[in-house]
Amino acid sequence: MNNDFYNYQKSVNDLTLVLSLAYFHHFSFKAIEKRIVQSKYFSLFASDFINKESYATSYDILKEIFPDVDIDVNIDIFYNELEWVSMMYIYIISKTNFNFETIFCYIHVDDAIKMYKIYHEMDLSLSYDEFNKLRKEKSIIKIRMKELEYTNEFVSKNVNLSCSMINSLKNRKRDIKKVDVNSALKLANLLKINIETLINN
Repeated sequence: MNNDFYNYQKSVNDLTLVLSLAYFHHFSFKAIEKRIVQSKYFSLFASDFINKESYATSYDILKEIFPDVDIDVNIDIFYNELEWVSMMYIYIISKTNFNFETIFCYIHVDDAIKMYKIYHEMDLSLSYDEFNKLRKEKSIIKIRMKELEYTNEFVSKNVNLSCSMINSLKNRKRDIKKVDVNSALKLANLLKINIETLINN
């Protein structure tokens, strides 16, 4: 058996189970996104994740994401649209090396489910193209500031960077990698994202 394919398929299956269980138990997908981002298993996903065999069982992964749910391993929860959503996320990760948090900034699970109706009978590369289009339109800093209703002035005051610098970072006129480490960490904390996600701005 091709290990790359096996690991890819296991990743898709594990994410599908997580999303399906969330749907089955009426969890908010936004809440599940946070749990996925904070998960030891899903936080390891990167360009080489397909090449590394996971020793975590699907049950262990579900228990990590849902410590508050009594999981019945015999229950059949595997929804087609959520399998496609999972395939899309894993495909984008394999193409970009971005973490889940970065991708969720542009395509939340609720949005991905809507995309299923449009793209599920087409090549996955079209959903990847859509992700790239969304990413070109707005930076992560701009998206998070809007979601949190932060002004340039508020961010400037809390991270010790000028308003013009915040505006430049928000509009990608300045590279976040050239900002001093302390300010970058403060900005990531203020925007409630990981520093790795901020670097993907």
